[in-house]
Amino acid sequence: ESHMIIGPLRHWTSCGKFFIQAEIRQGSEVKNLWYSVDERYSEYVCTEQHDAFVVGCLLLAMSQGEDLHIEGSLSERLFYNLSNYYIHIITRIIPSYREIKLKPQRLVSNRVGNPGGVATGFSGGVDSFSVLHDHLSRGTPESYRLTHLFFNNVGSHGEWDSKKASILFEKRFGLIENFGRQTGLEFIKVDSNLSDILQMNFEQTHVPRNASAVLLMQKLVSKYYYSSAFSYEDTFVAESSSMGHADPIAVPLLSTETLEFIPAGAQYSRVEKTQHVAALAYAHKWLNVCISPKDGRNCAGCTKCCRTLFTLELLGQIDRFAEAFDMETWRWARKWYVPEVILNRKVKESYVDEMRAKIKEQGKAFTLRERAHALLVNILPTGIYAGAKRFYGQLRR
Repeated sequence: ESHMIIGPLRHWTSCGKFFIQAEIRQGSEVKNLWYSVDERYSEYVCTEQHDAFVVGCLLLAMSQGEDLHIEGSLSERLFYNLSNYYIHIITRIIPSYREIKLKPQRLVSNRVGNPGGVATGFSGGVDSFSVLHDHLSRGTPESYRLTHLFFNNVGSHGEWDSKKASILFEKRFGLIENFGRQTGLEFIKVDSNLSDILQMNFEQTHVPRNASAVLLMQKLVSKYYYSSAFSYEDTFVAESSSMGHADPIAVPLLSTETLEFIPAGAQYSRVEKTQHVAALAYAHKWLNVCISPKDGRNCAGCTKCCRTLFTLELLGQIDRFAEAFDMETWRWARKWYVPEVILNRKVKESYVDEMRAKIKEQGKAFTLRERAHALLVNILPTGIYAGAKRFYGQLRR
């Protein structure tokens, strides 16, 4: 019988950081999975339970159809939720993954004592700011108000090349480090080599990756808002390249007796979330949505930058974000984005549909040039259009 083993937890302090590690054994192959936090958080790291390591390695075991043997303790609630529900959800999102059994040495149902910290992940994106908009307002009940922000190196900075990812992780953190001081929220920076162990597409695996980093800190955090990228209307459990569609159903199943995971933001459309961001004065400087960052900053030309900037334009708020984006680059990128995405009938995405609905509501008109360009996009075969675009780009140079 083929199985994966997560060995006992080891922990130590080195160079101002607190490390926790376990051996991951598959046949004759042995790898060490580690996480680290600033040593001032060492007392809050859950060293008694394997919860973080089990969630971190779960998809790897499932991808290979191997039961997971755990040489230590696992939260009883987490064991129950993973075994009965979460694993079944994953096999529907990624049909090639197989159902497996979790085999811990012990199940524990005692609550880990913590001071009731309330946290969310913060990357500076639209989803992050929307969670802040809702959970720092005066109307938020005291026990639900945010106290901490997580910034994790578990794949969002690059899931294949760990050296490049670490450099980008540090650059991006450098850009937002001061943001915590402005809001009075503490940053918890979690580093890890989880991506080296997994070697998997990030978009299809991001939830358990980030949840594993949070499960480390159960002695500090009692509630964690996982910002959902999709609305309730776009929620489903079926084969998908993005597991975020299942967040409202799947995210709460990663909770333990001590830590509650709450999917946040699915009650809003992307346009509504962007409206929240525009209403937050500090977001005008700190918004960071880029998938092709230059030194960690927004490039103003990638799909996510364009989507955000065009939405801000529709909302009449784009001028407020001149510090976060290079508007000259956007003016050039917009010439392509509008005909190729917004006016392109072949593009069928929920985010784009929302923008089109807003355009219709506003009665917004496009220029003759934009409509003519869109006509070419719609009637020319994709390969011929791409070649013409490249040729035009070379002429400009």
